[in-house]
Amino acid sequence: MNETSFLEKLHQAKLTRIDKQRRLEEKLTKRPDCPQERDIFMFDYPETIDFEWVILRQDTKNPDFFLTIPADDNPMVGSADVDLPDSALCSPLTLRCQHGLLVHKDTFNIEQRIGLLEKWHWYRALNQVEQINKGKLNRSVLQEITDDDSEYEEWISFVSKQCEELKKKLENIEIQQQQSGFKAEGTVTTSKKTVKISWLNSIFDTLKTAFFGARWQVGWATASVFVFVVSLTVFWYSPNNAIDLPNNSISPIYQTILANKKTPEMEGWLRDFKFPWEGGKTENVLGLTPTISPYLAQKAFGAGLLVSRNGLLRKPITLPPLLLPPEDKKSWLQTKWASNFELGQWMFLLWTTSQFQPDMPKTFWDEQRVILMQLKGKFETQQTKKIRAAEARKVIYQLEKFVEPLLEKLPTSDRLEVNSEIADLKETIEFLAPN
Repeated sequence: MNETSFLEKLHQAKLTRIDKQRRLEEKLTKRPDCPQERDIFMFDYPETIDFEWVILRQDTKNPDFFLTIPADDNPMVGSADVDLPDSALCSPLTLRCQHGLLVHKDTFNIEQRIGLLEKWHWYRALNQVEQINKGKLNRSVLQEITDDDSEYEEWISFVSKQCEELKKKLENIEIQQQQSGFKAEGTVTTSKKTVKISWLNSIFDTLKTAFFGARWQVGWATASVFVFVVSLTVFWYSPNNAIDLPNNSISPIYQTILANKKTPEMEGWLRDFKFPWEGGKTENVLGLTPTISPYLAQKAFGAGLLVSRNGLLRKPITLPPLLLPPEDKKSWLQTKWASNFELGQWMFLLWTTSQFQPDMPKTFWDEQRVILMQLKGKFETQQTKKIRAAEARKVIYQLEKFVEPLLEKLPTSDRLEVNSEIADLKETIEFLAPN
């Protein structure tokens, strides 16, 4: 490399830093004068000066408290961490998701708000905490090596000690709250062991448990939703059905959409919509032509599409021979292609909802963003398996290129704002389905 090109690269790097700082300052000036989710703070305590502190969530039972995780610029990234890419406003930064504290809002000094986590990286962090809680972390080979590295272990031990120091500093506030009868929702992680944080579990379980008596955060009447669930259960159960509505992480979305009431336009579209294997007309059908026997991954994806369409119509769910799982399996969920089946389920529901109910509550779309991260994680794991790596890479590319941009814009009260992204989603479904 000659001196001129080296200096040019230095100059370009400087311009990039200046531009990122300018954009960050613009965003921070628009933030409310109180701590918010995604804010990044420094604390005055000398013991914690090596770290920045990222607010992930308000405590659902006591909004005066925020779950906060430490972050640092150490480039070592283990399986429990989330590292920010160079394009992120506050990079270089690594979020240590296995360590967290509930911090009272008064502890944060707005003058020491130094950064902001972009939404997409915030979703990544939330998903990582959820995976930690479930004990289902997806580890790459490099992350496994890092986890066992003595230098990394030493650093994570230091992170844990710093969290413990901050916890001690905040004990007076905690004691005062406890004396007043308050019990914070969540637990503090102060060691390398994984400790469950109940607020995040409740977020992901809200839609599942709401139908059994838990309260709705979006204000829908539990009683009316219960009627929906009873009617769905009675309708779908039939000894003549090939399969029942699958019981997986996608299942609650059906009830949520129905509880929000289908519009006549949506009802008519679903009723008229037909897949190629059903002999649909051109204008009502996806651009799929199953003239060649599809791969099992495509079959599973197509089965997921059909299950979602029939689920929303409350029609019997019977798979045609083209989409049946291998003979030794009763369900696609029992096969290696369960992720493809769930992806088909979810993408049809996403496609339908974004067309006809784009103004669904933010909590609903937050749930979809998390499901997207979970599905991506499953396919990222498949990339390590030689036989399925190419298929997994194809799926991940489609999700990042065409699905993430749509979710970034939702919710919206104006469907025209997402018309282009909805069209991209339709093409993605066509690409992944049987052809």
